[in-house]
Amino acid sequence: MAQAHLLSAFIKLVVLMTRSASVLHVSLVILLADTFTVFADVNSNSSEFQRIRKANTTFRILKEGRNTSAKVFDGDVVTCDSEGTLVSSGKIFWDLKNFRYTAGGTVIPGWDHGAKGMKKGEIREILVPASEGYGEAGFPAMGVPPNEDLRYVLKVLKIQEKDGIRKKKPRTPPTLAADLLKRAKDVEL
Repeated sequence: MAQAHLLSAFIKLVVLMTRSASVLHVSLVILLADTFTVFADVNSNSSEFQRIRKANTTFRILKEGRNTSAKVFDGDVVTCDSEGTLVSSGKIFWDLKNFRYTAGGTVIPGWDHGAKGMKKGEIREILVPASEGYGEAGFPAMGVPPNEDLRYVLKVLKIQEKDGIRKKKPRTPPTLAADLLKRAKDVEL
């Protein structure tokens, strides 16, 4: 229902913007359409894995987080329960409760990619290819052989936003559409 409302708002936005049809407006509409499609795919609670843009890591949401809670962004201090297994054997090599890390470079790239955007209470399964995990070296001390693909299950317990506050929240297509719909209420289509 909410997605239908947002889609309706997006369509109205497209109609409003294409009426003036300048190159800038058309480019913005194309950019918003592309972003909206990706956002809708990532937030679907399906059993299929979602590929992360500009990465080979994939994830699927096992349990939705709280809608009103903050999302994980670079610089945030995140506390989570985490379990890591080797894809080839299913062997657990990592199992920590209340693991605390700073998002954006303090864990392997695949973990960072897969955890971005998670909300408090959300549980994700993340599949990390070796190239975004421990690579050719592996991590022998933890029992991770070279070129091993990894599977993590993360549950976000707490998100401490960078500097205690979120200075600038990213604009998502649904929030853009909702804001523009509010401004366009008086415009008849």
